[in-house]
Order: sequence, then structure tokens, then C-alpha cells
Amino acid sequence: MNPAAAAPAPPRTLTGAAIATAQFRYYPYVMAAFVAILLLSNLIGASKPSYLTLPNGAQWAFGAGVLFFPVSYIIGDVLTEVYGYANARRVIWTGFAALIFMAFMAAVVVALPPAGRGRRPTNSCSAIPGGSCSPRSSPSGPASSPTPSCWRG
Repeated sequence: MNPAAAAPAPPRTLTGAAIATAQFRYYPYVMAAFVAILLLSNLIGASKPSYLTLPNGAQWAFGAGVLFFPVSYIIGDVLTEVYGYANARRVIWTGFAALIFMAFMAAVVVALPPAGRGRRPTNSCSAIPGGSCSPRSSPSGPASSPTPSCWRG
């Protein structure tokens, strides 16, 4: 038996500049996940308040983005351990740039004039969000319910 063929090959290690130029198979996907989690935690966290009912009956309110944001720390640690400090720093700066771009685009969208500027609704029902007018029924019947102005002849 050949002793050289039986010995396993030593693991390949990358150090220094070789890590920065190495091609990693899952690196782009991990970077995309990190950036998506950062963006979603800021969008969802600010707009979706949630609560948990504690065992004593009290409710604990929090932003839903709190659930996503800690995952970014885990991904950051995995990036540092697996892909190296330089690649992890590159992903973090990419996420920071994406957050700045998101904030800029949100400011532009808020500053845009609304589509209906200068137009007047044809009747009072079109001014209602959703644009529907339906009479509400009351316990005494539809005759006593108020009729919207757009239904009046």
C-alpha cells in the first residue's frame, strides 16, 4: 500500500490578501440576506407595532423590526468567522449604503406632490378614501340612516 495515497490532504487555509480576492460560493447570498434584513428591520419596525401578552396578563409593546435586527448580528458574526474581517466590513458598509439610499428615496417620495393636486372630486363620495358610499343600516331600519350627499338626487 502506498503511504502517500492514504494520507489526507491538509485543509487549505487562506490568509491576508488571499481572503480578500478569494471567490466564495455563498458570499453574495449572505450579503443579500444581511442587507435585506437591515432594510426590512427599519421599514417594518417603524410601521408595525406589535405586542405580546405576558403570563401576568400585561401586554409588552414593541416594534416588529426588533425581531429581525438581531439576525443581522448573527450574520455579521458568521461573515467575520467564515469570510474574514475585510469581507464582513465590506458587507456592513454595503448595508449602510443601502440604508442611506433607502432614506434618500423615502425623502424624495414624501416630497413628491400628490397625484390629485389641482383636481377636485366630482362628488363627496370620491373624496372618501376607497371611494365608496354605502348607506349604513341602523336598528330602526334604512329609512332612519343618514344618506350620503352623493346619493341625494
